[in-house]
Amino acid sequence: MRILDMFKKKAPLPTYKAPFFIERDRYPATVVLDVWENANKTGQTILLESSDLNISIEINGFQDTGTDYFKDFLSHITEFDNMVQDFCKLNYDSKQLEMKNYLVSLEWITIEADSPIIVMGYWGKYINIELRAIFEKRKNWELVDIYYQ
Repeated sequence: MRILDMFKKKAPLPTYKAPFFIERDRYPATVVLDVWENANKTGQTILLESSDLNISIEINGFQDTGTDYFKDFLSHITEFDNMVQDFCKLNYDSKQLEMKNYLVSLEWITIEADSPIIVMGYWGKYINIELRAIFEKRKNWELVDIYYQ
């Protein structure tokens, strides 16, 4: 390579934009409940893993609650995750940032001790963000809050 070759204009690299979109119905409750049934529940942290759903979710605080209580929560996980996705879509629609800034994946669920509250924790797929969705069991499960950490 000659020295003058280093200063020649190079053709711009082609750009490719991946089609980013908000996904819905990512966690079918029946599949998640099956994964829950087969999970090792002896440790402090329970890991729900499924190659079919491409998930790995940590469950914390399960020892402080009953199995039926948490299974009831998991039976609504599709609906709860869709609420989070709707929140992300609403934020995307109201701001001028790229869609990838609002794509999150469920990473952990914490069951608050001595409380009817369960927190779903999400991390950004492409950028470093954390989002939390808080649900409370009254007569039915209710969304308390969703916010970026």
